[in-house]
Amino acid sequence: MNNRAKTLAAVLILFLNIGRLFGEEKRSSLSCGLSYVQTSGNTETETASLDALFKQKWPSLAVTLKGGILTSQQEGRTNAESYYFQEKGDVKIGKKIYLYEVWGWMRDVFSGLDSRYSVQSGMGCNIPLGTRHRVDVEAGIDYTWEDGREVPFRSFGSVRTFGRYRYTLSDTASAEQEIEYLKNMEAPEDYRIYSSTALKASISTNLSMKVSYVIRYDHQPVPGFRDTDTVFSTALILKI
Repeated sequence: MNNRAKTLAAVLILFLNIGRLFGEEKRSSLSCGLSYVQTSGNTETETASLDALFKQKWPSLAVTLKGGILTSQQEGRTNAESYYFQEKGDVKIGKKIYLYEVWGWMRDVFSGLDSRYSVQSGMGCNIPLGTRHRVDVEAGIDYTWEDGREVPFRSFGSVRTFGRYRYTLSDTASAEQEIEYLKNMEAPEDYRIYSSTALKASISTNLSMKVSYVIRYDHQPVPGFRDTDTVFSTALILKI
């Protein structure tokens, strides 16, 4: 087993132990998505990704932990490597209104980003639209510390807006669209956009298939790197 496979296994075990810790709570859930592709012969490639999501809910409080790893090799050379972790807390102040806080970290070597830490806070609103449609919107502020390859360390504040639309196709399938916009308050021409489109279908009670397409756009990327990264993935999701 190579180092990347060991790392994926270690992260999976960590989230499984978190799930066991809170497993007796009726409002807790843990899901892990794993995809792995390896080819040999004329071309040798290896691609692996792991995403994990843990949620714990109380009457007026919800905590979400999520993290992921993406790594790819071709002919023995790494051509993609990224990691992220995020914690989010929501506190209800009304039937549909809540306050939120977020802190997160990410590393994307092949976008020139060695590390990015961020903290966020603001207000959100849940907007149910019938039995099949649901919209969530958030607005707040973000403060980021980031260190890029061959560029100086910097920190800055941003205005944040976020929206999520979920459509329940049936009892076993759903579609979801998320979009986040961050605008640098110190440099108005600098902004970032995150978009995620996903389709999920259940295979059994605890197993489902998820297809997703993620776009990350940075209007002022690290010099020498492109402003847009995309990831298309298909993964099996195990829910505990």
